[in-house]
Amino acid sequence: MNFKIFCLQVFLVFIYEESRSHELPTPFSSPDTECAVIHEDAIQTHLAHFIAATRLLQLTDAPTALCSATLLNTPTKKQMNQKFTRSNSFFHRGVARSVKPTLLTAVACIFGALPNLHSADVTQTAADTLGQSSFNSSIHWSNAAAPSAGNDYITNVLLRTPSTSGNYAFGGDSLTLNSGGILSLLSGANSIITVNNLHLNGGFVNSNKNSYTVAGSIILDSNTAQFNSGGTTGNPATNTTTISASISGTSALSFSGLTTGGWTITSANNSYSGGTTFNLGVSGTAPLLDIQADGALGTGNVVLGGFAQIKFGLGTTNDYIANTASLSLTANNSINLAFVGTDYITSLIYDGTTYDLVGTTFGAIGSGATFEFSNFTGTGYLAVIPEPSVMAFLVLGGGFAIGLRRSRNRR
Repeated sequence: MNFKIFCLQVFLVFIYEESRSHELPTPFSSPDTECAVIHEDAIQTHLAHFIAATRLLQLTDAPTALCSATLLNTPTKKQMNQKFTRSNSFFHRGVARSVKPTLLTAVACIFGALPNLHSADVTQTAADTLGQSSFNSSIHWSNAAAPSAGNDYITNVLLRTPSTSGNYAFGGDSLTLNSGGILSLLSGANSIITVNNLHLNGGFVNSNKNSYTVAGSIILDSNTAQFNSGGTTGNPATNTTTISASISGTSALSFSGLTTGGWTITSANNSYSGGTTFNLGVSGTAPLLDIQADGALGTGNVVLGGFAQIKFGLGTTNDYIANTASLSLTANNSINLAFVGTDYITSLIYDGTTYDLVGTTFGAIGSGATFEFSNFTGTGYLAVIPEPSVMAFLVLGGGFAIGLRRSRNRR
């Protein structure tokens, strides 16, 4: 639960309990009539405190309006001290008890509006320069405060991590890198940088100088969400960035910048659907994309280019590429199937030729696969699995054939 909403709920309970303490039953001579005295000044004081609290917490004014509309309509002390008969519309039996329900209605309205409460959007007002970091400080945020829970942070400029060694966690509920936004990893070697709900919406993550781990969760929002090494600051990286964060979203994941070094993905069952592009390297010096978990590459197609290398291993079921996805590569790419078993795909596209015959296998020279390629190494296999529609057809066809055979045997 959002901490601000929790605080607001606690405050509402306080309002209700305080209001109850001011309710004094005042019976009339007639057994059919009753009323209650509620101190209007107490209610108005609590209401003022509530409005101040919502503004302090930077929440929407919708619940405040609901609260105001309900509580301000509560009868005054003077009105409520008057004696009413059964014919009076406000205080005849049953309706007299509407005073407490009036307050409860206000509370119910506010609690009903709580789902509409939203975190405040905080923007980065200027790029971090050498020696600066807004990652865990107030330097360049529009609210002049360090990132904290309850706020969503947005940037379209350079955001640096602290330059000293250590593990750092972003304090906000989310961080969105819009076009022009760069999260520049500049901390000491082997630092773990954690960002929950890191939205790549045109911006990218840039690794500089050292090896890092990016933890938390990543959402791919734009058409191309990039991880880059080297770039605008520091020396071109030759180290490895490990992505342990879960990856979701509809965009494609791409990598850029490296001539050596690479990336390692250790998060399993990622759900991003836009595919993966790894098109880097030159002859003799090529980066490596090391896939170490089942489902790490999401549900989309995988495309290799340049002289990029890819390695698969350490999974439990060896299902690194989705069964519904294809793998495209050229003779310049290197594939290391560092596992024992088979990873099923819908097709392999090799130098423009598509191999999609069901049951076809691919592997290293001497592996015994249907097609053996010199740029494949390792003991594993890739194999073509039928499309879901084809599989269903085969299952139905097999069932029909068995039924037909049984029918003939009866004759």
